Amino acid sequence: MVAEFAQLMAIHDGLLDAVPEDRIAAFRDGLDAAMRAEQPRAVGQLERDGTIAEDARDALSAWLGQRIAPLVPAPAETADNGTAATD
Repeated sequence: MVAEFAQLMAIHDGLLDAVPEDRIAAFRDGLDAAMRAEQPRAVGQLERDGTIAEDARDALSAWLGQRIAPLVPAPAETADNGTAATD
């Protein structure tokens, strides 16, 4: 449930909007274990209450953004029409 919550939160917050479809699996891979290791407060609240406090949600959102950032193509990787550039 923890990883699913994070995935839905990332979608809701628009964090995955710029991530190419073929990189989404890289976001999901290891998400549960990484959350348990790096976001124990949010995980504990989710497992105990099924929800998280606003400050824990903000911290989780920032953490998700950092996790997602490397998956977003650099401007040089994107053609003028918004599709991935091919060499």
